[in-house]
Amino acid sequence: MDTQLTVPSSEVKAGEPFDITCTARANPSPEYKFYHDGKLIRWSSTGVLSFASIKSEDQGTYRCVPNNKLGDGPEATVTVTVKGTLERTFFFSLKGRALRRTRKADSCL
Repeated sequence: MDTQLTVPSSEVKAGEPFDITCTARANPSPEYKFYHDGKLIRWSSTGVLSFASIKSEDQGTYRCVPNNKLGDGPEATVTVTVKGTLERTFFFSLKGRALRRTRKADSCL
């Protein structure tokens, strides 16, 4: 069994859709286990892990392990970096006093 992980780029902008595709040549055809930073996050019959809107907490190392009735195949890994985390500034008043708070966010509203 030969395993490959493909991504459009290892760096992705926060808020963008993003797919990680795992392929393996095996007989019988495998299902795929996806791990994020060592934790099993999903089983997939298609080999695709999709993010509709990737976030900073999605950054890290992804590992794919194909599996069929013969057992686990060789794993493949990729490290994903999420760029473009924005800061939003909120202004509000408390009893006539203006206050400002800055917070990191994955995308603008």
